[in-house]
Amino acid sequence: MLDVVYAPDGAVTTFSADFEQHCEGGAAALFGSIRFHVGNGTCEPGDDGAACDDGDACSAAGHCEGGVCIGAVVTPCDATGQCQAAACDPATGTCVMRARRDGAPCDDGDACTFADGCRAGVCTGEPGAIDCEDGNPCTADLCHDGRCDFSQPTVCRDDGDPCTEEYCDAVLGCTSRRVPGCCHTNADCVDGDACTEDICGADGRCVSHPLSCWTITGQVSATASAAGRSAHATRRLTGVLVLGADGSYRAPNGVCPETGREFPDEVGVTVPGRRGRLVLKATNLAAVSAALDDCVGRHLRLGVYRSWVKLLPDLAHLRGGATITASTRVRGVTVTLQVTERFRGTRVVSAPGAAATGPAAALITAAPP
Repeated sequence: MLDVVYAPDGAVTTFSADFEQHCEGGAAALFGSIRFHVGNGTCEPGDDGAACDDGDACSAAGHCEGGVCIGAVVTPCDATGQCQAAACDPATGTCVMRARRDGAPCDDGDACTFADGCRAGVCTGEPGAIDCEDGNPCTADLCHDGRCDFSQPTVCRDDGDPCTEEYCDAVLGCTSRRVPGCCHTNADCVDGDACTEDICGADGRCVSHPLSCWTITGQVSATASAAGRSAHATRRLTGVLVLGADGSYRAPNGVCPETGREFPDEVGVTVPGRRGRLVLKATNLAAVSAALDDCVGRHLRLGVYRSWVKLLPDLAHLRGGATITASTRVRGVTVTLQVTERFRGTRVVSAPGAAATGPAAALITAAPP
């Protein structure tokens, strides 16, 4: 073989060789040459020293030597970094850079790192050569030029919830707190005021709209009868009634005194009745009745439930009443319950922490233990 040149990627770009073939111990029977991209092929035996073109763009000149064109003055190529290797491309004469193998040793010049090595053509070290832990979760423990830097605060990652604000706690580290007035659903906006309609707006902020609200005061009379005997109870009635402009109404039912669980509010529609009254027709009595059963620990079969209100001429006051009948069984004996409500109401703007006025609250007065 006379000459071979490789490209930066390892491919053979030029190759020249002479050969002869003969049997062992015999005279040569076949002579030949192999030339692959070796220039203009003008070099012949006896042309030593003559100028030629070796076909290598990285050579500035060439001369014949032993019948082969040999290049001279190779174009120099300098690597641009520790993790780069440079070579001249014989086809174009330009320098080509390629990344050294990952893990090849290098020095990134940073005293804060160790185990420096080439990674994808870049010299990269592992942090941790110097311990910069100060024990404070709210400082970013950094290292610069071989020295610890605790001047920067910890940056807490955003959890993606627009209703939380991320911050750093000196004990807990990164945590979050709710943004006041921010919401995902209407339930996030409940303000405890029965006289407002609490809505989560399209901008994620809570909005409270005032409702037509009435504070109720009056009296509840209840009678429980069984086996020819009766027991009576009377208590003061206070609460709230909300009358919607769309003909709807809502009356809070309060909580069960035994379990502390909230009863569902009584909701329904108003229907014009006799003598200027508005009849209140509940649309969720089944849900209220089920919650009542759970509260007293036995089934109460609701019989009659009639409720009404009448606005007075000044439109700032009303009066109303309700009649409720129900029955249950106690130790195999049927107990009938009858409840009568009489009340008056005054229109108000708001009534936070409204008391109970619905049928569940009334029947609790009469239900046997």
